[in-house]
Order: sequence, then structure tokens, then C-alpha cells
Amino acid sequence: MARGAIRWIDIPSTDVKASAKFYEQAFGWKITRSDKWPSYPMFMDSDDKVGGGFTTDNEPSEEPGIVVFISVDSIEDALKDVEAAGGVMVHKKSLIHEAVGWWARFRDPSGNVVALWERPKQ
Repeated sequence: MARGAIRWIDIPSTDVKASAKFYEQAFGWKITRSDKWPSYPMFMDSDDKVGGGFTTDNEPSEEPGIVVFISVDSIEDALKDVEAAGGVMVHKKSLIHEAVGWWARFRDPSGNVVALWERPKQ
């Protein structure tokens, strides 16, 4: 593992089962459950590179501090999936820079503010 690589993220949740279902439905994350930690569903992102779990140990982050960005092919399509899964857009698609791409933010069902990132079309 490379030094400094981000490998795990705890996502605060008010209902870990509902959070797992939301991210599975909205982004296709692979959710696993363990008999060892039944109240801590874990996930791997769609690239199998970054994992984490849903925890009730921390309060959801309604105001951005550290913001997690989820890579998507289309922010418009991703926001439709987010809303269908129970999330709410809080910042519409905006250009970062032509060479960098676009971003938007949504609030998940537990109240966390999370960002989306769409790379520029080549």
C-alpha cells in the first residue's frame, strides 16, 4: 500500500442499513455485512479502491469540512440516481475549470454533504 493513500472512510449515519442501501442504489457500491460487526455495514467503491463503513459513532456532517468527492460519468445522471435513492441536491453542477471538470453537492439521507466530480470530456 502506498504511503499516504486514502483507504478507508467512515460515513456517519443515523441508520446504517438505510445508508448502505442509499449508496448501493445511487452509486453501485458493493456492500458487505459481517457477523463480526453486524451494525457496521462496509463498502468498496465501484473501482474497488477505497472502502469504508457506515457508523453511528459520529454525527453526520451537514456543513462541509472535509468533503468526499465521488467520481461520476455524468453529474446530471448521478443527481437523478441520488434523488431516486432519497438524497437531495444542495449545490448544482458548476464548472471548476475546463481542464479539471465539474462538481456538485448533495445531502444523503443521514444529512451528510457529499460532492460529485465529473471529469472534462476529451
